[in-house]
Amino acid sequence: MKFNQPCRLKRQDNSKGENSINVQKKEIIARVIIANRTTTQLCEMFEATNEDTGAGLPAEARLRGWIMDELEKRDVDAFNRWLDCEDCKLLDLPSHFFLAV
Repeated sequence: MKFNQPCRLKRQDNSKGENSINVQKKEIIARVIIANRTTTQLCEMFEATNEDTGAGLPAEARLRGWIMDELEKRDVDAFNRWLDCEDCKLLDLPSHFFLAV
């Protein structure tokens, strides 16, 4: 199953007085959504954020962190191989480590 659209989080606008409780609730919801994705989908979501457009950078950084947390839970060995990798071409490609045959 191909996951065509990455999960995008809206930029947090603190000027509207969004309190930390709402931010925490949104994070919990996002983490539940991420936990319900397949490993293939998580890798695709992460890799879809590789192209830095500058738009939504803080939200994308949080999303990547949450995806990394979930990938680590699923396969610690693959996660450690990914983080220990010295090949710069592979650093943004978790699929190389988590989906390798």
